[in-house]
Amino acid sequence: MPTSTQINIVIDPSSTPTSTFQADIKPEIVFVSDRDGNSEIYTMTISGNNVKRLTNNSAYDIHPKWSPDKTRISYFSDSFPYVMNSDGTDQKPISNTLLIEKLPSERFDIEWAPNSQQVAVWSGLNLYILNVSDDEITYQQEVKFNELVWSPNGQQVATILSDENSSKIFITDMEKGETKQILEMRDFIQEISWSPDGEKIAISASCGMGCFAAVFTLNADGTNLLKLTDNEDPHWISNWTSDSKYILVNVPNSAYLISSDGKETIPVMDETTPAFLNSTAWYVLPVLASDEERIVFVSGRDGQFEIYTGNIGGEGLINLTQNPASDTDPDW
Repeated sequence: MPTSTQINIVIDPSSTPTSTFQADIKPEIVFVSDRDGNSEIYTMTISGNNVKRLTNNSAYDIHPKWSPDKTRISYFSDSFPYVMNSDGTDQKPISNTLLIEKLPSERFDIEWAPNSQQVAVWSGLNLYILNVSDDEITYQQEVKFNELVWSPNGQQVATILSDENSSKIFITDMEKGETKQILEMRDFIQEISWSPDGEKIAISASCGMGCFAAVFTLNADGTNLLKLTDNEDPHWISNWTSDSKYILVNVPNSAYLISSDGKETIPVMDETTPAFLNSTAWYVLPVLASDEERIVFVSGRDGQFEIYTGNIGGEGLINLTQNPASDTDPDW
């Protein structure tokens, strides 16, 4: 981990991408709980109140994720991709015939498009871009890859292809139907995240057996590859700040913000902060909240998996769920 430099985050409103978020829709945390007997999807306010059960069936409902405009939620029900409204209404499978033919031999993942009207549904062997409203496929490609991320403008997707020799990053322009390779490295690329301004891409990559993943950034055209962290501990990427200046990076029992050039870090929480004081419980990677002043994470510090929030720096720790059930998979 780089040497820490105490600085203040100043989010420049002019650099924040425009959003279709509606002001009358209150952002909530969506999560998974087995409090009613099996894994179902719930929402709650940022204070942990007004808990609402959205799904109610015998299936295993997991991995909920908000659409960018917070009006819909994608999730998996017994491994099949579904979408529903933010209040739990209009639950429907993404049921295009081509996808149904591929299941259950292929397991799909979902990634929302920035416009919240489309999703990328992919298995590592096939990529489909579908309209959420009618399941129409607007783009498809048979391509082998490991991970996928949308560009902020929704016109491109970046994918990772790794084998025993190297990892490659490809950019696909869906309107033009063109794919080009922008990077090849011997390190095994595990994660990829596109900055909100579209200028940079962050990746985590390990250099082989016994070598943990480090965080890198590069320009969106593949130039200027920079290594931001060491390989002494595993590093995972959580999310960017909205001004594209910092990345939330997670290491075991610690998290910090690091600037895209690696020169500045801001402690978020570690074993000395209230979030982990006198606690050795395992936790799930923190994510930066939409207000960029807090984080949300999962910890077993109180005897079972609960969802917590806290301020940057680890102060103001709040157990949001507080029940004997297992509460996991939060998305804010």
